[in-house]
Amino acid sequence: MSQNRPTLLAENAAKISVLFVDDEKSVLLALRRLCRSTGWEIYTAESGAEGLAIIAEQAIDLVVSDMRMPQMNGAEFLEQVYIRSPSTVRVLLTGYSEIESTIAAINKGQIFSYCTKPWDNDELKAVLQRAVYSRELELERDRLQAITQQQNEQLQSINASLEQTVEERTAVIRKAAVAVKKLNRKLTDSYRNSVEVFSSLVEMGRKSPSGRSKRIAEICRILAIASNLSDEEIEQVYYGALLVNIGKLSLPDDIARMNYGDMNANQKNIFRKHCLVGEALLMSVPALKIASGYIRHQAEREDGKGYPDRLCGEQIPMGAKLIHIAKYYDELVNNDALTAPLGEDEVKAALKKAAGHRFDGHLIDLFITLLEEGRFVIDQHNERRLTVNQLNEDMVLTRDIVAGNGMLLLSAGAVLNAANIARLVVYEKELSSDLPVYVSRAIEEEADALTSKVS
Repeated sequence: MSQNRPTLLAENAAKISVLFVDDEKSVLLALRRLCRSTGWEIYTAESGAEGLAIIAEQAIDLVVSDMRMPQMNGAEFLEQVYIRSPSTVRVLLTGYSEIESTIAAINKGQIFSYCTKPWDNDELKAVLQRAVYSRELELERDRLQAITQQQNEQLQSINASLEQTVEERTAVIRKAAVAVKKLNRKLTDSYRNSVEVFSSLVEMGRKSPSGRSKRIAEICRILAIASNLSDEEIEQVYYGALLVNIGKLSLPDDIARMNYGDMNANQKNIFRKHCLVGEALLMSVPALKIASGYIRHQAEREDGKGYPDRLCGEQIPMGAKLIHIAKYYDELVNNDALTAPLGEDEVKAALKKAAGHRFDGHLIDLFITLLEEGRFVIDQHNERRLTVNQLNEDMVLTRDIVAGNGMLLLSAGAVLNAANIARLVVYEKELSSDLPVYVSRAIEEEADALTSKVS
């Protein structure tokens, strides 16, 4: 693991155990060499059955499985691991073409992350380190919860007259509770990152521009906060917006590329089923069950003329209403179905025109208020577009870097370093096209000033 981050486990804790499962011995040897310097206890298996036998006899913290294996594929194997050892962190090695199998692994095997084959050693090692870190967080949380329980039991046996002792014990428990809360927050953030990665995978499968779902999700998050929804509802709306198009992976290519208004009746009937498919794919994941309902009802209308259930008014879940508005707004400003992008006044006019029959009028009023406050607009005065060769370390991205094929290379907010700059240079050469890079103007100008001062 990274030398810059101290390990979370106590010094007397057991060594992290990792199991690699692949039917090719050469792959297992390569994975073992990759982890030689980690200090982890490495186990290998050449089949899913052999891997399950090891798990039955040995506590395993992390299992990494190939997708394509005889008798039992990676998705089936990881599902069994989840059933038999749910605390084991699960990572899948898969190919870009195996989207359906990867979805099955995420739904049934509850995988933490995936990495494509053939892998880049640095990227795979980073995925494994994050997975081990997630497991360490869980172990540390359990340790602190055990301490809390132990302290509670001790407090029950303390005589009421020992007030000073009680105060000291209480202070320890409070500190432990705060630590548990922080660790749970880190685990939540780790889960959110996994959903965002899966959202990018969905966009790659649809061959659509990367980053759109994340943009819509952020709009939904802002609108949900302004609507005074609970923290759990805000989180579920965000997840629902990230995965709103997952059901479209089931559509035929010709229908997936068409505008809805250009479809005939039969094509529309096929298209509308993507909402039901999206719900079906996610409803088996407990943490996404509410979000899956938002995905089912993403196209319901205030007047009851939407689909798939023709709900109206208060029958429509609030999260679905927010996602529907955010998608419509994104279509307007990004010219999905128009001959030219609309200005702000035209966008507001279009939103007001749809209020009361397509959308909830009160939510449209709130949305327009937030729009007028500039809550949904990137501050273009605080960013600058550069070429890859103009990048310096410590610059901060203001937008996602997306390749021409829709692949997300780096997310907005990332801080550039020598390694990812060098990787962008390689990507640009391989793609034979310029990569548009937007960085914070303030950070970029500080770098320019420093360069001028040194020269």
